[in-house]
Amino acid sequence: VSAILDAPVRPSEVIMRLRSPGGAVTGYGLAAAQLMRLRSAGVRLVVCVDQLAASGGYLMACCADRILCSPFGAIGSIGVISQQPNVAERLDREGLRVIQTTAGQWKSTLTPFQEPTAEQIAKVEQDLGMVYKQFADWVKANRPGVTIEEVATGEVWYGAHALERGLVDELQTSAEYLLSRLSEPGCEVFALSCERPKADSLQGALAEALQEALLDAPGSAGASAVREALQGLLAAEGGRGGGAGKVAGEVA
Repeated sequence: VSAILDAPVRPSEVIMRLRSPGGAVTGYGLAAAQLMRLRSAGVRLVVCVDQLAASGGYLMACCADRILCSPFGAIGSIGVISQQPNVAERLDREGLRVIQTTAGQWKSTLTPFQEPTAEQIAKVEQDLGMVYKQFADWVKANRPGVTIEEVATGEVWYGAHALERGLVDELQTSAEYLLSRLSEPGCEVFALSCERPKADSLQGALAEALQEALLDAPGSAGASAVREALQGLLAAEGGRGGGAGKVAGEVA
């Protein structure tokens, strides 16, 4: 976004191909704020959803002046979820305890190591409700035509059903839209992408892979993603003559 806004000649329109199932509210909230910089600067933003814009992905999409969706693109999932395993009963059977000290009444609410109290569960539900309201208010502010009580249910709609509810503006693929813009007289279309610089060492590459895998897929899915990332990196290093190995077992 900064590169676009700092360009000697600003584009009249930015087309963003978006595919996201959502994730942490902090990260997607920041991404949405960055997209809003384009609109604040007078640059028209068009978001194209060919496959999926759900939860945090839709939080980003609704920043656009116009949202295009393919006929079977999945849209919505406006809601908030929080979950974690609880092993307190197993620890009790094994005679193990986890000692936790805090300062501040709500520094800790739910933990995997203790049975939650009704008060703690109520506090988590209150916090989730606060995030949910902020999410719903954001969608309503940027898509004033939607009936927020109807769409902020956590449900996902596809193509025409999303269009009926005002979640998108038109059913069209990104390829169709780009080709239509290219055919306009005097219209120039440039592709912009960025890649992270590659790590100079295997250690740096492993650190990056671990961080990305855990952020993209927390929990048990994250462990599997980390294992796959490590195997790929080690195989690549072996191909360069640095020796190859196999990652086995569970990554904690």
